[in-house]
Amino acid sequence: MKINEIMTDNVLSIIKDYKFTEVCRLMQQLRIHHLPLVDEKGALVGMFSANDALKTFSDVLVGRNIESEAHINDMIGIEDCMTKRKLYLLDSESNVRYALTVMQEFDVQSVPVVEEGVVIGIVTSKDVLNHTTNLVS
Repeated sequence: MKINEIMTDNVLSIIKDYKFTEVCRLMQQLRIHHLPLVDEKGALVGMFSANDALKTFSDVLVGRNIESEAHINDMIGIEDCMTKRKLYLLDSESNVRYALTVMQEFDVQSVPVVEEGVVIGIVTSKDVLNHTTNLVS
């Protein structure tokens, strides 16, 4: 099965100008855990995850006197806390088994689907699990 059959398309993505607290609030409201960070042309720059937010919050803010939301955003930039390791990518012709292999081998929970450098979708571990569950039932 091709990845485009299970991926989430119409992916919400962010740019580096978004504020840390805005992104965290957005993720909470939409109940999502991964957001691609793109440049002005839609090309993938990095990935921001709920885990990135939690780690950054813990590393930077715990134990500090926080005066305001603006103070938090002054201390934390999205580019500073996004996933910086190598990004693993899929294209729409990739198969689901390959996506699962990438997730397992590199211990990632989401993989962007990119065509000509532009994010067209995202596959998460939840997408793969839902697909697998549908096969079994």
